[in-house]
Amino acid sequence: MKKELFKIKPSAILKASNYGKTRIMYPMSAIKKEIVEANDIFEEMKNELEKEKLPFDKNIKVGIMVEIPSITLNAEAFTNYIDFFSIGTNDLTQYTFAADRTNDNLSYLYQLLNSAILKLIKMTVDASHKKSKWTGVCGEIAGDPKAI
Repeated sequence: MKKELFKIKPSAILKASNYGKTRIMYPMSAIKKEIVEANDIFEEMKNELEKEKLPFDKNIKVGIMVEIPSITLNAEAFTNYIDFFSIGTNDLTQYTFAADRTNDNLSYLYQLLNSAILKLIKMTVDASHKKSKWTGVCGEIAGDPKAI
């Protein structure tokens, strides 16, 4: 992770949190180390803003995008480091089937309602509910009445 480059976004989000409800969500998380490092940087940015006496929401919620199967398979372990999940079904499907949805030769593998995808979603939701965490769903499946 390029720490100095990453610091820009959490700092801006923290500053914006003074003006309304704000959350931060880390994209493309794959392993615990990434989340721990991102949280450490986030805390560092909070400390810097406190030193500068700049106002921000000190209780801002932190979540991760669930786009990679490794997160769903270990979702319960990640609940100790985040406040919420958002399941990115487009990428989760793409990575589960190793199939780029924009590639016409592989698009037949892009199956949002396949039982494998539904199981991964359920695993994440079950893990989050077990620890009283919120989970949202985004992507194409979120707008499909059959997925409800």
